[in-house]
Amino acid sequence: MGILELSKNIISRHLKINAIDINENSTLPELGADSLDCIEIIVEIESALNIIIHCNNPSKLYNSTIKQLCNYIIDFNSSKQKSINLVL
Repeated sequence: MGILELSKNIISRHLKINAIDINENSTLPELGADSLDCIEIIVEIESALNIIIHCNNPSKLYNSTIKQLCNYIIDFNSSKQKSINLVL
């Protein structure tokens, strides 16, 4: 399973929506998530991928698209680090 599919599955399960309804250009607020949902979704993604995502500005993370989030994770996996800093 790719990172986009994994992220969509986690988001759909957490927000109780159909994964088919999640577009890679959707943001978490557009899907009905609040800031606490965002944190819980990120923690679940971190756990599934065994990484830590650091973000200096959580509001930007909250408003980034699913595709942007996945691209940061893909870049992280390419570098084989244990944590990733998101600069949005």
